[in-house]
Amino acid sequence: MYVIGNWKLNGSAVLIDSLAPALNEAAQACPDVTVVACPPDVWLTALTAALGRDRLVSTGGQNCHHETAGAYTGETSALQLAEIGCSYAILGHSERRQHFGETSAQVAAKAATASAAGLQPVVCIGESLEQRSAGRQFEVCREQLQASLDGLAGGWLRNAIIAYEPIWAIGTGEVASVSDVADMSEVLRACLVDTFGKDGNAVSILYGGSVNDKNAMDIFNSGGVQGALVGGASLKPSAIGAIIGAAQACAKQSNR
Repeated sequence: MYVIGNWKLNGSAVLIDSLAPALNEAAQACPDVTVVACPPDVWLTALTAALGRDRLVSTGGQNCHHETAGAYTGETSALQLAEIGCSYAILGHSERRQHFGETSAQVAAKAATASAAGLQPVVCIGESLEQRSAGRQFEVCREQLQASLDGLAGGWLRNAIIAYEPIWAIGTGEVASVSDVADMSEVLRACLVDTFGKDGNAVSILYGGSVNDKNAMDIFNSGGVQGALVGGASLKPSAIGAIIGAAQACAKQSNR
């Protein structure tokens, strides 16, 4: 199970001082959960230092450029993220697609670069409320999935993680129902296997969209998901600790 915290444009030295111990404590108590924190790039080094040498908690970037170096002012490369100790990169988040015009083709290029640098790409997909209302959610997500993973194959593909984040649920307090999550997970898994063969079974599928300590257990028990990409709740020590604990309980139950 994965619990990946996306801090978005939030973070401070004070937050790191309170959050790092809570993350370490939760990760130590939950050995079946891979805990990842993704702060803004400016805080990655400080967070890594605060988490300590045991590395119970991994770190990741919220984005990376598709080139490894060059005249790209303001960008961060996958190689740079890897060099400072990151293991993951969130790519194609709906806020990147919406506010910065990122296309699935660009996401695919970033995912390939991230994988080549040794990072696990966390590729985000999801439909808008209008698309869901029109009954197009499966079509839209299948198209995004295939286009955003184009160029990944074999060993690189097996390192990928898909985060299903319906746009209408991100930061709104609205959460996809258990049946919505289960249905989409089934469709995405079938699409992965149809497109990539047996390697598609190795890709983890996460849910994201207003995940919190109250609904995490229901989401983890929905079937078909292997964790969550958590936004606002990942900034609250008690909330993220409870979410990690719920993931551990679900993983333990699955292992029986």
